[in-house]
Amino acid sequence: MACNPKAALYIRVSTEEQAIEGQSVEAQITTLSQYCKLYGIEIYNTYKDLGISGKAIQNRPGLKSMLKDAQAAKFSMVLVWKISRLSRILKDLLFILEQLENSSVTFHSYSEKFDTSSPVGKMTLQLLGSIAEFERNTIVENVKLGLKEYARKGGKTGAVLGYDSKNKQLLINPQEAETVQLIY
Repeated sequence: MACNPKAALYIRVSTEEQAIEGQSVEAQITTLSQYCKLYGIEIYNTYKDLGISGKAIQNRPGLKSMLKDAQAAKFSMVLVWKISRLSRILKDLLFILEQLENSSVTFHSYSEKFDTSSPVGKMTLQLLGSIAEFERNTIVENVKLGLKEYARKGGKTGAVLGYDSKNKQLLINPQEAETVQLIY
């Protein structure tokens, strides 16, 4: 690390519940801030994407702002809690890291310790990125399976025109039922 480095903290939580309740947000900020204090690293800014999945980078204003500031050389390092907070898609992770590297910004993960300046460190990063993508795909598969089973048992997994959900039971909504009958 350079003398008196400046860091950008990047925080992301996937669900709106986590964002609203701050389950993971404050924990990430506190841990990363303590790390910076311990190592004499000045925090330039904390970039947040709250309630946003790590499956894509298009709709993440915090990430976009961080990359723009990296390009403008406003900090020298990015610090995250875990690689999966940056991205759960290996291709996107490598794209983000390339953008940071092109801006002479180093990347650090609090939970996963490795040096990306060596071939072994780069391989480790790629393996961890692949694992993050695998975890995401497994979560998606499990959720789909659970929703399918829930629907098979008569549960409502989304908005169903003509019905209301009361106590996990579908009941006919008389006003919407007329619309459904008209459609048929």
